[in-house]
Amino acid sequence: MPKILVAVPTNGWVHAESMHSLMELCVDIGELKSEGYQLILGVMPRMMVAQAREIAAEKALELKCDYLLFVDDDHTIPRGLFKRLLSHNKDIVGALTFERLGPNYPNLYDLHSFAKDETGTQVVGSFKWRNVLNYEERRDAAGLVECDSIGFGAVLIKAEVLKQIKPPWFMSNFAVGEDFFFCWQAKEAGYKVFMDCGPEA
Repeated sequence: MPKILVAVPTNGWVHAESMHSLMELCVDIGELKSEGYQLILGVMPRMMVAQAREIAAEKALELKCDYLLFVDDDHTIPRGLFKRLLSHNKDIVGALTFERLGPNYPNLYDLHSFAKDETGTQVVGSFKWRNVLNYEERRDAAGLVECDSIGFGAVLIKAEVLKQIKPPWFMSNFAVGEDFFFCWQAKEAGYKVFMDCGPEA
């Protein structure tokens, strides 16, 4: 029976609106039981987000899950989100979110530059990312935009990706967010990253 671990990293306080939408998500996924899916809900409170994601990834593999779905505790997600992300059959696919501060750019990015040492195995210097502002022009018929990194407000990851990337998946010494670090490793391993930017995403 295919398994999905739904992981909610939180500092201990979940927004009421987010909790409501998470409950609706559980209902949606529960309806997939007739199709042979099994839901496992995991909440990792009072720890760094990167650490919480690391633990969730370990748990997903330990429980032999097929998918890991991250939903942040400050996001309100629409009904049917999981089914929509699942329908794309991508290794890594997220739902469109926007930056909380500043001009509220979309949380999907292209990697502008980074440097490796002479061995070609270690990253040196800083990663430089650019928001994909023309995502509406780049989306395909399914509403997907391929990019280098996405924000992990709501993202579905096949467990196979976790198996192929050597941990740590999210915690690093680089001056970069844990979602950027994971996506960069996945791209280095040959996987593609997508964001659902469909008109009703």
